[in-house]
Amino acid sequence: MQRTPSQLLCRLFDYAEESLKELEPSRYQLSSPKNEVFTPDFLSVLPGLHFDQQLPGDSIWLQIDRLEETRSPRPSEGEYHELIKLSENPRKAPAINEQALLQRISERKDSDPEEDLRRLRS
Repeated sequence: MQRTPSQLLCRLFDYAEESLKELEPSRYQLSSPKNEVFTPDFLSVLPGLHFDQQLPGDSIWLQIDRLEETRSPRPSEGEYHELIKLSENPRKAPAINEQALLQRISERKDSDPEEDLRRLRS
């Protein structure tokens, strides 16, 4: 049975959580003068850094403001790139181009499913 990407990610987090329980923190102290250690107090006064953001349904431990807002990158050329609609506003999430999707569905509803499977596997 092949696992979905979300299942694999959950398993990775579970593994990381279990392995952290076995670590001895004293082995990982940074004491070398070559490595600067920045304390939370030092970082909290820097502009554009926000710590422990509590959003509905989400928690962000570090958020960094963009220096300059830019558009989202265009999807790479491929079979489905015309199905993704990007906004000029960088804060707006990409959306599905529903007209193009409905057209694609209507074009393919009469096609051979075996041909689609062969194309996906190649």
